[in-house]
Amino acid sequence: MAKILCIDDTPEEILESGKSLKNIVNSIFSGTDYEVIFKKTGNEGIRIASEDTEIKLVLLDVEFNGKIEGPRIADELQEKAPLVKVIVLTRIDDKGNKISFGWKPNVVHYVLKRDISMSNLQNKLKSLCKAIIEDYANKNWEVKYNHGSDAIILTNTKTGQCYGIDIPLTSKPALLKCMQEPNCPVDLPTEEFGKNLNKVHNSINEKVLEGTNWNIWGILSREMCAKGQLKLVVGSVTDDSPPIDKKDSYALQSEFESFKKDIESRLEKIEQALNFKKPKKKATAQV
Repeated sequence: MAKILCIDDTPEEILESGKSLKNIVNSIFSGTDYEVIFKKTGNEGIRIASEDTEIKLVLLDVEFNGKIEGPRIADELQEKAPLVKVIVLTRIDDKGNKISFGWKPNVVHYVLKRDISMSNLQNKLKSLCKAIIEDYANKNWEVKYNHGSDAIILTNTKTGQCYGIDIPLTSKPALLKCMQEPNCPVDLPTEEFGKNLNKVHNSINEKVLEGTNWNIWGILSREMCAKGQLKLVVGSVTDDSPPIDKKDSYALQSEFESFKKDIESRLEKIEQALNFKKPKKKATAQV
């Protein structure tokens, strides 16, 4: 059985939702094949992670007894348990900023502790953890693309499962490059992507979410990346997220009036074009 280790000095602390972190984390993974272990100190967590090979993932707090210990713990985990991935449980500081300590090779994501009670975040976190554990070394995926089309084929070499994703041609190099170095910020050539990096990032994530069972967290992230960088968070991930909210089907009166005027204008232009192209009638000869 795969294990998830939560290193937090106050797992019984009541969060904004009225529940403790321990209760929330246990509820997220109840009914799954994963066992959750809690340790209150970094040293205890590092020791058990280095000894127990079934531990695949660590949920790591940032502050321990008022001190920022997360970076040190992450570094020691990288040294003593290099294959273990880390998701940081972070907070908002007094200035309103998210506490983070930059990119580290074993840190795949930051999650705000105060938001962990939100159901959509829990579903995404569950999916991301499942992905990390099942595709542990990020080596199960290969990327192919159909020449002359916009389709990328992602194949899981372990299961043989294939996913076809339609993305813009300009996005292919970004995805291919990031797949070569999972979990690492990858420099993308500015002459190729330039100011369109946001569009590349959003386009790939939107298309993947739309066309497959992958969760949006499973593809590309800009978090803790420098300007001009992207990273692949993890290889595969199943979609346990709630359905995307769709816009209310009832249009506002102002929207309807605008739509009506647009249609009338288009019809008028079409009518003018048709009248312009009508052939002139030939004069009939007088007998």
